[in-house]
Amino acid sequence: MQYFTQLAVEPGGIVQAYDGQIVHASLETRYQQLHVDQGSITPGANGTVEVDVSLVNVGSPAAGQLLQRPSGQAYVREGFLAGPLEPIDSAGPNADFVR
Repeated sequence: MQYFTQLAVEPGGIVQAYDGQIVHASLETRYQQLHVDQGSITPGANGTVEVDVSLVNVGSPAAGQLLQRPSGQAYVREGFLAGPLEPIDSAGPNADFVR
């Protein structure tokens, strides 16, 4: 099972955060949003993006369980509403995480 978190900045600067499951169907990958989360963006030269997700929402991993190859990607939308998403940064997946 694959999970994702998503943090979006809506028009007017409103921050929305979600988590859900990645669904592979035929030749398509879908990101199914399942929960609303707390999220924040810290502005500045080395700012951070944070999405707080309940462990229940990601399969309830036990203490000591290995979460393989977590990664992150950042996109920016060109134009308004339905403009394309362009990648701007990424991190991982070259390190595992032990809960």
